[in-house]
Amino acid sequence: MKLIFKTAALILCVSFPPLFAFSAAPDSYAQAGTQKLNATIEADKATGMWTLQVDTTNNLTGNAYYFADFKNFGSTGLMTYEMKGASDDNGSIQVQWDQGYKVVRHSYPSGTGIRNITVQYEIKTALTKPIALYEFWVASGGYFNAPHLNINYPKGWKVLGVWPQGTVTDSTISIAYPLDNPYAYPALVALIPTDIGSGNVVKTIGRFTLAGPTQSVAKIEQAISSMTYLDELFESSFGAPLPAKITIYVADLSRADVGNEATALAAKPDIILYNKDLLDGQSLLEVQSVLVHEMAHNAEQDARLFRGATYIARWFKEGLAVFMETQARSYIFKTTSNQAVADLTNQTHMFSAADLKRMNAKEFDYSLAGGLRTPAWDGYTHAGIVISRFYQKVGANGMKKLFARLANADSAQLNDYADSTMITNAMSSVSGLFRDEIVFPYKASQNFEKDVAAITRPEYTGAEIDATVGYIKNTIPNYFAGAVSASMVVPPTQPVPPLVSVSAASTSVVTVSTLGACTITRTLKSGMKDATTAGEVSKLQRFLIRGGYLPSGNDSGNFGPMTQKSLQKWQKANGLVSGGTPATTGYGATGPKTRALFVQQCK
Repeated sequence: MKLIFKTAALILCVSFPPLFAFSAAPDSYAQAGTQKLNATIEADKATGMWTLQVDTTNNLTGNAYYFADFKNFGSTGLMTYEMKGASDDNGSIQVQWDQGYKVVRHSYPSGTGIRNITVQYEIKTALTKPIALYEFWVASGGYFNAPHLNINYPKGWKVLGVWPQGTVTDSTISIAYPLDNPYAYPALVALIPTDIGSGNVVKTIGRFTLAGPTQSVAKIEQAISSMTYLDELFESSFGAPLPAKITIYVADLSRADVGNEATALAAKPDIILYNKDLLDGQSLLEVQSVLVHEMAHNAEQDARLFRGATYIARWFKEGLAVFMETQARSYIFKTTSNQAVADLTNQTHMFSAADLKRMNAKEFDYSLAGGLRTPAWDGYTHAGIVISRFYQKVGANGMKKLFARLANADSAQLNDYADSTMITNAMSSVSGLFRDEIVFPYKASQNFEKDVAAITRPEYTGAEIDATVGYIKNTIPNYFAGAVSASMVVPPTQPVPPLVSVSAASTSVVTVSTLGACTITRTLKSGMKDATTAGEVSKLQRFLIRGGYLPSGNDSGNFGPMTQKSLQKWQKANGLVSGGTPATTGYGATGPKTRALFVQQCK
């Protein structure tokens, strides 16, 4: 949903996701605008009525308000908005189309002062059971101040969480945005309906509320059962504590904007959405690493950096989460064998010294946009090493100082570059490092490999890789057939003798014939990206390029129509499948049989 608010003296633009950015309002308007939302949540939808104040003093007759319907809205990408009508104090307002927008012209004559217009929307969410998630748009910026929301929900439903914090009764939620926060991001509420749906479960274990299909929740429960180190990990590493309550919601995210492009995502109020399709094929160790990553996002959101703005430099947000993945490494992948498996199958974001040197020679990817030669996965990993280097210099106390400085940071433009300048300046002030020393760790060091050993993964020799392959075959049944299961977990009480001798000083570089280049652990299909598949999309693309099925230069890390057609040609040429769709027959996706043959031919 998009609102463009036009007056003679003011142009306000709202776009999302993830933040609504308004131009600065004149002083005379600063306290004039308010907004109220009255919403009603039903079993499978919600209706909302937004009342917005407008100052007609200097308006010209015929001022218009531009709205648009919106799909895949908000931080979760789950919402759909459809405009149903508009009115002002004089009655209904005619709505008309203008270049894709719904135009509303209020009926007030110029000079009548502050008046109201009301816009009605129908709102639908992709997730209604066992938890219903709703996000409600609010206008942001200097003109509209401190939105107030009243939300009605069915009696008998349980409110699981509200963001921003509000007052909850047995059928209403009241939210008043903080006066000191100019960034009025969408309000999000999570509710447990009386009917959670057949085959679903909602259960609370310690700080965690787990929701979703029974089998999926059982897997998450098994993963978190050994994560007793979380408070210690966050206290010793992060600049903000782990949230006291966290909801982990496993669901089919194919209808959301994130879809299969994400394994999981974090949203307020301290919710982690986990993609069921990807969870099913992951080991418990990988699940734990993903959860640590998303919990770091929850903790960062709680810290209200940039006065609570949701859209701040992506490299920094993801860098913090990847940093926590690496900090949790010794807790999760306890043996050298497990660490080697994680490294060589890209279960976590880790660079070798050679990888980091390669990245340090390029421009830093502030936007994590990636490209043909630099997949977004590399950007995430590089950002994580940047935070790791900073932490190496300042420790947990320095991280807390950095968060304290950024809590009140402001920016005239909310984008990766404006925010990044403030962030790197703050990091420099806390650490004493120059900007290039922060963004390109140890780039000028004469002892580069030695200096980066603590923040990078080892290089692996051919013999070490062969030993890891043998370890996987002995420890993870059917791994090379694509059936990665919980059996990948090595019980901490029964450590397997490491078959891999890992040396940080080893300098051999892994080639395309290694385990890491010849293993795909999940069902890849159109829409997926390197950033959320641990680099596996570009791995598949390089294989197809070598075989002549995909034109050279198309190893972008984005699984699009060209990659799908190329994969289908390879599947057909090898007698795997020759028709159907990725959903029905696996034609154009990397199912178990495709992954198994990929391993055989890739070496």
